[in-house]
Amino acid sequence: MKINILTRTSNRPIGFNNVCNSIRKQTYKNINHIVCTDDLKSIEYIKKENIKKIIIIDKNKLDNDNNSINKKKNLYKAVHNLYFNEMIKEVNEGWILYLDDDNHLLHKNVIEELVNKIKENDEDTIIFFRILFKNKKCLPVTMKDGPKECRIDTACFIFHSKYKKYAIWDQWSRSDYRVISKLYKIIPKNIFIPKCYIFINQQGLGNRKDIELK
Repeated sequence: MKINILTRTSNRPIGFNNVCNSIRKQTYKNINHIVCTDDLKSIEYIKKENIKKIIIIDKNKLDNDNNSINKKKNLYKAVHNLYFNEMIKEVNEGWILYLDDDNHLLHKNVIEELVNKIKENDEDTIIFFRILFKNKKCLPVTMKDGPKECRIDTACFIFHSKYKKYAIWDQWSRSDYRVISKLYKIIPKNIFIPKCYIFINQQGLGNRKDIELK
């Protein structure tokens, strides 16, 4: 069973190294790590991690191609969301997990535990789990009533690639909520693991600042 991990990175060598280290340490090894960047200089630190699939994003082209998407109230433009649409094209089999360069897997058994849970279910299941922030806050608290806006995150679920055509991101903030909500409605079954599997480093500020060293 292949686990595809999709990572966006730009000018964050420390954060990206944290992500890669957490993946390398996993006891489960059938992992396909797909990485994208919109910064040519960032390719230098990406290649140091021996990533097999690197996608170079033309941010302006993606933005121009998606001007038909109307801005919604209280949302800001987030063109980098569209990068996931480019990476997911490279997924041909297995399951999909989003893991950005300010995230990392919390311990070495994360993927193995997810695979075991997948084996207890089937491809028509979306699996949710918790993420841990630096302030010790965990989300989602529950999935009893489905995904809630601002109470869900890009990195708190895994789903089978047979549903990848429904995981279409738009270029506005909170797109993760809209993607998750659509998958939640379309995928027949869902389960929630009340454990934290991903650490979210809130100090990451994209091109402005790398994450803090531990």
